[in-house]
This record gives sequence, structure tokens and C-alpha cells, in this order.
Amino acid sequence: MAGLVVVAAILGIAGGFALGSMTIYTYDISPDRLRARLQAQRRTLGEAGGFSGPAIAGGIATVYGAGPAFLFLAPLHVISTVLLILFARESLGRKAKQLE
Repeated sequence: MAGLVVVAAILGIAGGFALGSMTIYTYDISPDRLRARLQAQRRTLGEAGGFSGPAIAGGIATVYGAGPAFLFLAPLHVISTVLLILFARESLGRKAKQLE
């Protein structure tokens, strides 16, 4: 039980950092007039994915096993990585230039 508590705490901290970094990044790159809407949309989509992802993976793992669940989810992570590499831009440089 102690191991589960430690792992849950680590996952909670990691999830908080992940949400915080997405929030800051979205805030930095969004235009002022759309900032609230884009933050709400990002949070809604993130929460929907956070709820449906484990449910879908659990359903696949229950019916077919863990291997097919991994094979279903792994391409989504690869696509996310490619999109980040190709389209995400550093927001700190833009903010620093605006302050000058």
C-alpha cells in the first residue's frame, strides 16, 4: 500500500506540472481577445481525453489484452510528439521581445 501511495503522489505531481506547462504555453501563444476561450477549450479537451483515454484503453485491454491497447495508444503519442516538434514554438522569446 505504501508503494501505491508514493506512486499516486508522484503521478499527481507530474500531472500538475503537465497541466501547468500546457496552461502557460496556451496563455503565452494565444491572442489576448481569445485567451479565455482557448484556455477553456484546451481544458475541456484535456479533461475529455483524461477521462476517455483510460476507459478506451481499459476496454481494449479487457477484450484483447494489453498488447493491442498499447498498439492502439502508441501511435497517438507518436503523432503528438511529431506535432510538438513541427508546430510548437518557444513562447519565451516572443514575450521577451515584447518587453523590450
